[in-house]
Parts: sequence; structure tokens; C-alpha cells
Amino acid sequence: MKKIMIVDDEPHVMRMNEKILKDKGFETVLCESGNEALLVLESGVVVDLVFIDLHMPDGNGIFLIKEVKKRFPNVPCILQTGALEIPENEADSVLKKPYYWHELIALVNKHAL
Repeated sequence: MKKIMIVDDEPHVMRMNEKILKDKGFETVLCESGNEALLVLESGVVVDLVFIDLHMPDGNGIFLIKEVKKRFPNVPCILQTGALEIPENEADSVLKKPYYWHELIALVNKHAL
């Protein structure tokens, strides 16, 4: 079973994504901050894909993407954002908020299967 990490400071976004992914047979790991995500990954939890929100209280998602790519180069990262302008980044894909569930699943299928 593929394991997907969701990093977002908005609980309703995390729960919605978790439900969509679990309904499609994926396991999820939820983190409310970039620091928490790095701690979980460094503890040995292996994930197949990470969805990362752009704006979080402990920093931005761009920094987290760089750290994940540096420490775990084989893990694809998807940047989630509602921002009109997306800063240059190393994400494998971008998911613009708001989005439909099938857009989320299409990115999982593209990057984690």
C-alpha cells in the first residue's frame, strides 16, 4: 500500500485529503507543520509522496520541499497552494487550491504509482 504524507496547517484540508486518499486505498501520514514533517521522515517513516502547503506558520512549503529533496531525493513533492503567483520551486507538480478530488488522485497516480 502506498503511503502519502500531507503537510498542511489547515486541519480541514488535511482531513479532506486524508478521506479522499483512504477511500482510494492509500495510507496517509498527517503533519501540521514543516518541522513535524521533517521529524517524522527523519524518524524512519517511509512515504511515497508528500503534499506540501505553500504557507505554514513555521515557514513556507518551498523550504520544506528543498529539505525533503535534499534528504530524501527519491520522494516526489507536490506543492499545494491557493496563491495566484507561485514562486519558483523544486516541486514535482503544483496543485492549485481549490481543486477537485480527481486532480489530487491524478497527481498521486502520476508520482506514486
